[in-house]
Amino acid sequence: MRVLAVRQPWASMIAMGYKTMEIRSRDTKILDENFGLYASRTKPKNSEIEHCLDWVERHYGSFPNIERLFYDLPRGKILGITMIKNSTRFYELDHFLSLQKEHMNMLSQWKGPCFGWNLRNFYKFENPIDFKATSVVWSHIDSNIINKHIVKHTSQLIRS
Repeated sequence: MRVLAVRQPWASMIAMGYKTMEIRSRDTKILDENFGLYASRTKPKNSEIEHCLDWVERHYGSFPNIERLFYDLPRGKILGITMIKNSTRFYELDHFLSLQKEHMNMLSQWKGPCFGWNLRNFYKFENPIDFKATSVVWSHIDSNIINKHIVKHTSQLIRS
């Protein structure tokens, strides 16, 4: 199974359902295929954490321990699985800004034409899987590891 590396705090924003579009410089042909969402080991930038914290509070309100959640994000782990439904090409800043609620990127991250990968069907793991990526974008993991994790989690839900 493929695994996509995404820096924090963006990986957690996808896992929590706030971010439904991943901005990339290149388009993708990997559509309608489940893949793992990997939170890279790179330390998140404080400015990006503050941006996400502010964004969530503006759109959804505050909740207890919200700041602790944003400053203790998992890294080096597969957070769950998702898929890319389609891709949106951004030629102009206005178009990029019109879909900011989906991609959450800051204005300062606009670097010219780019692509928004529209993510769907996210399944968040209760316990993320430790993983060491072999590439900065796409890596691979044995799908049996992912499937066992899903089956284990599903059987725990059924028992409770």
